Amino acid sequence: MAYKFQMGAAVLSGAVDQEGEVTVMDGSKNIKVSLDTTGEISGSGNFRLGGEFRADNLGSITTIAEASDFVMLYDADANKMQKNSFASFLGAVDGNGLTVASSQLAIDLDGTSLTVGGSGLKISEDGVDATMIDFGTGADQVDTDVLTEGSTNLYFTNTRARAAISLTAPGGAPLAYNSTSGVFTLSAANMTSSARTSVSAVAEDFIEYTAATGKIGIDPTKFTGSFAVAFDTRLAAKDTDDLSEGSSNLYYTNERVDDRVNALVTAGSGISKTYDDAGNSLTLAADVSGSALSILSGKLGISGSIAGDALSRGAGDGMDSIRTLNVVADETTIESLGLASLRVKDGGIDADALASSVAGAGLTGGGGSALAVVNASNGGILVAADSIAMDIQDLDEQVVDITADFFAFSDEGTVNDPTKKDSIADLIAAMAGAGLTQNAVSKKLDVQGNAVASKADGDTLAEGYNYFADIGGGGSSAAVTLPAAAASNIGDVVTVKAGDLDVASGKTITINRAGSAVIDSDLTSIVLESPYAAVTLVVVAENEWRIV
Repeated sequence: MAYKFQMGAAVLSGAVDQEGEVTVMDGSKNIKVSLDTTGEISGSGNFRLGGEFRADNLGSITTIAEASDFVMLYDADANKMQKNSFASFLGAVDGNGLTVASSQLAIDLDGTSLTVGGSGLKISEDGVDATMIDFGTGADQVDTDVLTEGSTNLYFTNTRARAAISLTAPGGAPLAYNSTSGVFTLSAANMTSSARTSVSAVAEDFIEYTAATGKIGIDPTKFTGSFAVAFDTRLAAKDTDDLSEGSSNLYYTNERVDDRVNALVTAGSGISKTYDDAGNSLTLAADVSGSALSILSGKLGISGSIAGDALSRGAGDGMDSIRTLNVVADETTIESLGLASLRVKDGGIDADALASSVAGAGLTGGGGSALAVVNASNGGILVAADSIAMDIQDLDEQVVDITADFFAFSDEGTVNDPTKKDSIADLIAAMAGAGLTQNAVSKKLDVQGNAVASKADGDTLAEGYNYFADIGGGGSSAAVTLPAAAASNIGDVVTVKAGDLDVASGKTITINRAGSAVIDSDLTSIVLESPYAAVTLVVVAENEWRIV
């Protein structure tokens, strides 16, 4: 029978057939649960079921004896199933409004408000009186919206309040009342002529009263007296800041002046205008490019040095007054004149003369030809009109000697990533991964065969197959170590096969990690406990083994 190592829970699909008993043991090999061939389950520990539990073919009883019968229930405090008498169970579930009577739960009635009828629980006749009604202000309380109005204590309404008010005014009084809207109105139109005449007014200064209309007005022609003095005093303290600007007579502002000047100034021939409204500036500029500005003969004299492009020859008349610039050959004399630099005029040196004078090794030019790069035969260089590039096709074809030839590479990670060389043999050695090895003589890659090695207690396992001899009752358990799991070992596979292990005496094979490596994410070791058990591990990442 074959065994394969498995950590944690095993997931099986399909039916599982077992011949013989099934025994579950703890870590000390003590039998905890046994299922024999007759279907009987026995064990020395607690028995726990998860999920639904079904029991068929149970006996039944017709009458429950409250004092002597029991019910089975889960005791959360003890964390196990226990029994309790039926009487105790009913007493535990007997809450408010319930009582136990004749081994049954019954509703505990107060005998006045509630009663049990043929259809169930209901309120007794005259069971509710005024003392049971809450006229508070909280939620679901009784208020006037649900209480019908009587004949004496009436509810308030706007109509009733307005109808209860009346108005009695003397003749000619300008006051009226509308009982429908509840509005009082004071109107001069309602005043009689006699009422208007009875109103007196003091016609002091500019105030006047007209008895015919009952109106009080102001006569501007009578602005005299104390009012005129007060007015003059107030006006003297004011200025234009207190008077809002009209639409015709506008106040002075700098912005209005700037805009007006900009509108008056017009650019002409050779003159441009730039107005910066936000920057409050107006710039006029003269255009002297081309022939717009000419220097007449005899009108310009130069003394001292001319720096850079201070002067250039234009196309206009009169520019021929500057024809030549004589330069002395002596450097000391040039410096004494205060000249910082000299510039060769256009056409002063031609391309043919320059090419022939500067063409060095690897370059050619002159004699009517431009300066160019010499394309050597088999040089591996491609010279184009605007570029120089490597050209493998321009090289001679040779047979590679693995043991003696080299290749060029960019040494990334080093300062400036310099180009270096290394032997092809070293390249092949670096490429040899899991299942491959470099031949010591030819330096070529060879496929590594599946090595088979016998191992015992204290050994280090090797890539390939590792097998163990039988460990009987008189022998000792074995402990071995996995090989290193470096990044270069990714893909290495190690298989371990146990011999006949004596289970009764607890013989095992422990496989330990090397260094800080882990097995299946967090294990530091695994143990083979079954006879002829086997396990295969593969390096999937640096310092990480996985069981396959």
